[in-house]
Amino acid sequence: MKEEKLLTWYTIALFFFGITASVFLGCHIYDLTHHYGIVSTQEMVPIEIPSDVIETKEDVDPLQAELDALTKIEDRKEWYERYRVLFEEHPELFKNAKSIYDNYTEEEIYIMQRVIETETYGCDFEAKTHVASVILNRVEGDNNFPNDVMAVCTAPNQFVYGRKQISDDTRYALEYAYEIEDTTNGALYFNSMEPMDSWNGRERIFTDHVGHSFY
Repeated sequence: MKEEKLLTWYTIALFFFGITASVFLGCHIYDLTHHYGIVSTQEMVPIEIPSDVIETKEDVDPLQAELDALTKIEDRKEWYERYRVLFEEHPELFKNAKSIYDNYTEEEIYIMQRVIETETYGCDFEAKTHVASVILNRVEGDNNFPNDVMAVCTAPNQFVYGRKQISDDTRYALEYAYEIEDTTNGALYFNSMEPMDSWNGRERIFTDHVGHSFY
């Protein structure tokens, strides 16, 4: 009788231990997933090197493994850091890569950096690429804005650009938006107000994680 009771209590103890362990592990896996941004491969959207950057297939073959590894990186900043390493180590591979420093003056680049730094002060790389994209879309696009950097950046009631110390994230965000991709899908406006369906006659494209809405 005593042995049966002990066995019963032992079974109950194991049952509750199993539940506790499952909850504990589940919570920690949840925390790791959300803290480090771990997602399933099905949810990942690969960032690609622009198709006209790499010269020939023969150039790519020796480094295919490293290039393939880029497609597995979801975070834009991490991706661009790795891209820059490849670019610096193998410049012959990126013969057609464009550089913002070849197409704009130091003064023009600096005023764009000041806008990005001021509009996204304290924000991460991702948020900065969005604002950089808006500036470049205005300057380089076929729209109602002048194709002049200084005019776009200093136009009344458009951007603020009071900050003069430029962070590395801001520098790289502008380079990324120019060299790799427009992260806003063509946005010409953004604001930090309550998201609206439209702004200045343009539909809202998205609202990012820092509260900027792009139109």
